[in-house]
Amino acid sequence: MTEEKGLFANVENEQKSSTEQQSNVTDTSLEFPETNNYLAFNCSRVNQRQTRLDIRRRDGTGTIIYYGYIATIEYSSNETISLIYQDSVFTFSGKNLKKLREALQDERVRYVQEALINIQVEPGQPIIESITQTHLRAE
Repeated sequence: MTEEKGLFANVENEQKSSTEQQSNVTDTSLEFPETNNYLAFNCSRVNQRQTRLDIRRRDGTGTIIYYGYIATIEYSSNETISLIYQDSVFTFSGKNLKKLREALQDERVRYVQEALINIQVEPGQPIIESITQTHLRAE
């Protein structure tokens, strides 16, 4: 890393260092299909806010949305979370979703992913059994 000199040198050097540290982190979240280790969601490793949320469906399709455009997060107990987003409502249904809701509220979740059908998880582990997207009509 080359050191910057000047009025804003400390800020630029810290940004470069932070970027280099983040690029050295291996993203194991993409190993789900190969290892069969299911994770309902993944938070940033450094507890920093994310700008986008990757919503992954079990069929391999997905949607990436910007946190800044989520208008509301609604939930019912620990089994349902709905994100009201510009023209859609994304609903996650499952079990033990309290930690997911808390992390979404803090914008720390990198991705959520729907579990494969009939997958077994440890008791108390979060599982997203279904992800639905409802398109809102403009009136």
